[in-house]
Amino acid sequence: MGFKRLWSSIEWGFFYGFITWILGTGVSNRIPGWGVWMILLDRILMAVLIYYGLRIAWPRWIKGAAVGILLSLPLGYFAVKWPFFTQTSGMGGALLTGIVSGILMAYAIREKEEDPGEDTGESGQ
Repeated sequence: MGFKRLWSSIEWGFFYGFITWILGTGVSNRIPGWGVWMILLDRILMAVLIYYGLRIAWPRWIKGAAVGILLSLPLGYFAVKWPFFTQTSGMGGALLTGIVSGILMAYAIREKEEDPGEDTGESGQ
């Protein structure tokens, strides 16, 4: 597994972390700075774990959902500590965005990247 694909998964994690941050705050920025970094690092870690978990013989959506639930639990725990989230909105929001992000990342991160010069065995003639 190459560095380009790992870097691509990190970028997907950053992208979905940014989306989660925007969904969590809306128009105003109510999440403290350390909370924003926690969201971003959580989603990046999720993408890296999904990237390395692609070798497991499970369907992609199960891998993405499992990693999403597992890594969103600590995020949800801290989200309920913020004064503007309730138990339901903090934990539920973290778990829901984690599951959706995990499934979408599992399909976005490619298992194999075909090289343009690689012979696939099919002839163009």
